[in-house]
Amino acid sequence: MTPQLISTEAIYTLHKHGVFSDLDIKFAEFVRRFAASGDDTESLFLATALLSRAVDKSHICLDIGGLVGTTFPDWTREGQVVTVPAGAGRPVYQLPATDLWLSQLQGHRGVVSDSIDGRTPLVLHEDRLYLHRYRRYEQEVAGRLRQLAATEPATVPDSSWLRDALARVFPQQDLPLPPNWQKIAALAAVRSCLTVISGGPGTGKTSAVARLLSLLEEHHQHRQQGAASEASLRVLLAAPTGKAAARLNESIDQAVAAERVTEDGAPNPLYIDMPPEVRAAIHVRAGTIHRMLGTTPKSIRCRHDSTNPLDADVVIIDEASMIPLPLMHRVLEALPEGAPLILLGDMNQLTSVEPGFVLGDICRAAAAAGRTTGFIDACRELAEEPIEPSGAGLEPLPLADACIQLTYSWRFPPDSPVGEISAAVNTAADTAAADAILQRLTELTDTPADSGQAQVTYRQIETPSLRTGSKLPDSDLRDLLLARLEPYLAASTPDEALAAFGKFRILCALNRGAFGVYELNSLAEAILSGEHESDRAAVEAGAGGRLLARVRQTFYEHRPIIVTRNHYGLGLFNGDIGVVMSAASAAAGGAGDEAESEIGLRAYFPGTERDPGLRDFQPELLPPHETAFAMTVHKSQGSQFEEVLLVLPGTPSPVVTKELLYTGITRVSRAVHIWSAESTLRQAIITPTQRDTGLRDELLEK
Repeated sequence: MTPQLISTEAIYTLHKHGVFSDLDIKFAEFVRRFAASGDDTESLFLATALLSRAVDKSHICLDIGGLVGTTFPDWTREGQVVTVPAGAGRPVYQLPATDLWLSQLQGHRGVVSDSIDGRTPLVLHEDRLYLHRYRRYEQEVAGRLRQLAATEPATVPDSSWLRDALARVFPQQDLPLPPNWQKIAALAAVRSCLTVISGGPGTGKTSAVARLLSLLEEHHQHRQQGAASEASLRVLLAAPTGKAAARLNESIDQAVAAERVTEDGAPNPLYIDMPPEVRAAIHVRAGTIHRMLGTTPKSIRCRHDSTNPLDADVVIIDEASMIPLPLMHRVLEALPEGAPLILLGDMNQLTSVEPGFVLGDICRAAAAAGRTTGFIDACRELAEEPIEPSGAGLEPLPLADACIQLTYSWRFPPDSPVGEISAAVNTAADTAAADAILQRLTELTDTPADSGQAQVTYRQIETPSLRTGSKLPDSDLRDLLLARLEPYLAASTPDEALAAFGKFRILCALNRGAFGVYELNSLAEAILSGEHESDRAAVEAGAGGRLLARVRQTFYEHRPIIVTRNHYGLGLFNGDIGVVMSAASAAAGGAGDEAESEIGLRAYFPGTERDPGLRDFQPELLPPHETAFAMTVHKSQGSQFEEVLLVLPGTPSPVVTKELLYTGITRVSRAVHIWSAESTLRQAIITPTQRDTGLRDELLEK
């Protein structure tokens, strides 16, 4: 039967079922009230409700053109529906014809215009409908990025100096996949005010940046010679989360401090050949993007913007895939004129939680355009790295020169289990590819590969519940938790506990549900405290006699926690990991008398640049936080663990995509264990994240 054409009444029905939120409906009603009286407002009401819903799902716009011939809603992608009347089924409606719908929207000039100059709440550009501010963000971000890509930095090294410096900092080596894209990225960064370095884990993004920093600092000191006062090169490093910033600091410190040879006398591949005074000058510290910009609580404004730009000669931002469009707009507003912006990230990772797909749009636009002749010549003559013309037949653009894709992973070579599976997930497009990956996962589980490589195992689970009639391997979960967390439970000081806890993590796709973070955290607590149905004697033996001392309190000895909301006063930020231990234990290096009481417990967090020592807080004063035995894959971005248990839902979900699967698999250095229903894993492999934006097209505009 042909679905009925959607109507205002149908929208209210879908609202009752949870497809539209209260905000979607209220906003649509608000816009409709401002439409000219007498106009047909049903199409406007529908478009506005759908747009509000799209932005809530992290889209930038409503792609009306992409809705041609579709019905609404697609219940397979709705996830958990709030309520559907028993026996009533799930209603599906036909959307209006696109041309007619667009024509009707164009008639509402009081609330819809074709540009941001119209100052209407909605902007219709071609067949995409935007909230006014998001269309402005998109236009201004695209314009600024195009400008940066075509602009030289305030100072550019002369050719002879640059050629010699590149050859020294990036010495000739045998590469599995030439040319040396790290070297080419450094060349791009000294020629343009925009550089985007994309690549998976272990491809050398931060190594390239460390070498680039040595080049920039050396050139800066070369220019400063003879000056009355030699000012330092002002470099700002930032990342979306505190954890990602800490890892960036760690990686750059390791590269800068690397000796020429390793302890066994072999050449050290991390070593950077630079003058001692340059090495001594590189002591930059990364922080969060929000701290860099000077965001303040309960305000959309930042201390640094176009009227008060950042005090920097160079701005470098890691984990750029996590940056939503509004935040990128703020960064670009605050960027000083002539200062290069260098973005690092992995376009195949999960996108930002908030609206936008900025890194992906930049990389896809660059891939569509061709590199300029001038850049190709510079690669050959200055970097001594010949490259081929690129692009999909479009006219060459400076943006293509600015985007460098690192393809070879030193951490996960193509023949390693993680490298093989993550690459296959990225390229899988149909069920045949998914079947091949599932078969390969089974083979890797049955016959582990070289022990020197990070392993991948797969275990099929089929159950809606962990506790009742569960097919989840509880005994295996118990054994895995005890084996991996025994050093954590045995830690006698906060420093030891934080170091041990960072080696293993349970990662989930969702917060709620039988396979979500909350359930897995509860289950982990029950197992590790001996309160689960598992054999307590086996638990005690596996934990070396050490169990969580839970007395059903909110806080207990060795409770790991993750902060979920920024607290600028305490210097704690979303994603920060800490551990609760008794003050007596921390002072004496062992369990204190108050270990089983909330009295005397403190929450300990790693130090920061401003406060480098171990920090401790009264637990009751902490910002919102959660137990952290399990966390979402989203929150794991910017982190790396030795081993991960990746638990996916028992049924397919629109949240579980190939990007989520790829991100979870690549968080490890030693092993990842995938526990999932086959149907969920199969669907994730072939389901890319969908984000409706017009940024890619805007970037390709002249």
